[in-house]
Formats: sequence, structure tokens, C-alpha cells
Amino acid sequence: MGRMFRREQSRPQRRPLARALPERPAPILKSPREIQIMREAGRIVARVHAALRELVRPGVSTWELDQVALEVLQKYGAVSSFLGYRGYPANICTSINEEASSRRATSSAST
Repeated sequence: MGRMFRREQSRPQRRPLARALPERPAPILKSPREIQIMREAGRIVARVHAALRELVRPGVSTWELDQVALEVLQKYGAVSSFLGYRGYPANICTSINEEASSRRATSSAST
């Protein structure tokens, strides 16, 4: 009987143990003035949320919520970042109940 020889098998290439991480961009540092502007914007958004919180209930349309948000924004000289973004026609981005996607404001309470 002859001897059995193992064939030479090519070894799989191993990947390096430590891969180089992609470089991250340096953080953009804000000036004190920019931080103040961001803080004031946050306060205005909090006021919009408070006004909407009082109004939200069954039967209120998303259009009505949008109008209240617009009034609060105008009172403080602010502009919605949603309005006009890629043609978006409303001041707030809302959804009804457990909807996964947001919709534009409508005057119907059920949509």
C-alpha cells in the first residue's frame, strides 16, 4: 500500500488584525456668538413645542398645528427650517398616531 499524501492547499489570506480607521474631520468649534444664537433658537423651538402641546388633541388638524407654530415663530422673528426645504410646504413636520413617515400639514383632522 502506498502512503497517502496531503495535497498542498493554498492558505486563505488573513486580513490585518488592526485596520486603519478612516480619518474623521476635525470638529467645528463654535464661537460664543454662534452658541448664543443656537441657544436662542432652542428656546424658540421649546416655545413652539409648548404651544403645540397645549393644542394637540383628537380632531385638531396638522394644518391648525402648523398655523400655531407659524404664529409663534413669527412672534420671535424666526423662520422654520422645514419650510421650503426641497419644496416642503409647511412649517412643521408632523405625523398622526404611529405613522412612520412625516407628512405635510393638511386641513383635514383625519389626514
